[in-house]
Amino acid sequence: MVKARNLFSRSAVAAIAVAAWLGASTAHANPDLPVYYDARSVGMGGAAIAFLGNPTAMLHNPANLSSIERFSINGTITLFQPTNEAPFLIPPTDPMSAPTTQSFDSEASIFPLPFLGVAGRVHDRVVIGGGAYFVSGVGSEYTLPALGTLKLEIAVSELALPVAVQITDELSVGVAVRVGYAMQRTTQPLPPSGPMMEPGEISQKLSGISFPAATLGVTYRPLPELSLALVYRSKMKTNIDGNSTINGMDFDSESEWLTAHSLRAGIAGSLLQHRLVLALDGKYTFTGESNERQVIDTNIMGSTMRTDILLDWENILTGNLGVEFWAHPMFAVRTGYSISQSATPESLPNPFTPSPGLLHAVTGGLGLRLEHVDVDAAGAVSFGSNTSNNVRTDLPDGQTVPAPGEYSVFSWYASLSATYHL
Repeated sequence: MVKARNLFSRSAVAAIAVAAWLGASTAHANPDLPVYYDARSVGMGGAAIAFLGNPTAMLHNPANLSSIERFSINGTITLFQPTNEAPFLIPPTDPMSAPTTQSFDSEASIFPLPFLGVAGRVHDRVVIGGGAYFVSGVGSEYTLPALGTLKLEIAVSELALPVAVQITDELSVGVAVRVGYAMQRTTQPLPPSGPMMEPGEISQKLSGISFPAATLGVTYRPLPELSLALVYRSKMKTNIDGNSTINGMDFDSESEWLTAHSLRAGIAGSLLQHRLVLALDGKYTFTGESNERQVIDTNIMGSTMRTDILLDWENILTGNLGVEFWAHPMFAVRTGYSISQSATPESLPNPFTPSPGLLHAVTGGLGLRLEHVDVDAAGAVSFGSNTSNNVRTDLPDGQTVPAPGEYSVFSWYASLSATYHL
């Protein structure tokens, strides 16, 4: 009886480790999408921190809220569809044969990323606000022969309460207190435990609310045509818990979810009597320092089983370049480009994360400016690929060894924003 219990426990831990590895790796890989809010920023390659002055500044650079004259409210919806291609080891139909490596595309799913924020001036030099938004909403699903369905969904949202203070006419500072909510769901098949047994399934649902974190920003305008900005976004820690379900049996699981801290600098300048705007952002995200590994504790038959998932992510350097031209006082056209390193290491690729190597995004958009309303629309495509042949095999027990081969990702974005201001 004890032997059977120990055997089941080890099998359960191994199964939970695989499900946890899928969730952990995707959750931490590239926590920031190349573009998201608002549509003006999306159209300009994701550049934002030195010029964007509507309520979405609480996400990018809360110091820029000081440019709001009296009151402003912004609603944005960004649609995001990622498609991954990855190799998998497919078990043979003949038990005497070796597994084969085959590449598969993930099934396309569209994820809405909404933003709603408001800000108002309460003093000649002070603006306060509040907002809620998703910082990530991703997922993929693969249908694999002889294995079944492999599915993962990730959602990360935040509630922000910002304050901006105008120190001088040229200098403003801001802080936004953030509280996050994280959710991950995974579903994957389990191979038969014996020759006469049917395949099973394991699913995992974990969620939790984070400890408060902060975004600190400063904007300096030495000239009316020039803005310089610096932003620090602190690490966010979330204790997540929930159930791991193996063939209908539930087990309590808990872990930590870490969102890396980052440092971002930006510059924006206007020419031709403010008809032409050029913006450049650079960001360094300390993903490697925050996400070397993840530990999951699962209660199985009264005993706590600890699963160690090696992530080994790399720090990320990102650049965003945007151009805006006002062809008419009411109408603007925009374009932009983003380039980023992937946090996914070449030695540990994953079918659900951005591929290792460089990730690119090309964007474009339009803007309409009315007396009290701004309407903006934008679209973007992002892509990247890498061939990972030297994958790591010295992994903790239960963690799946990635299949060698070419990993690629292609995503599109569509964003629409409306800003009302007084």
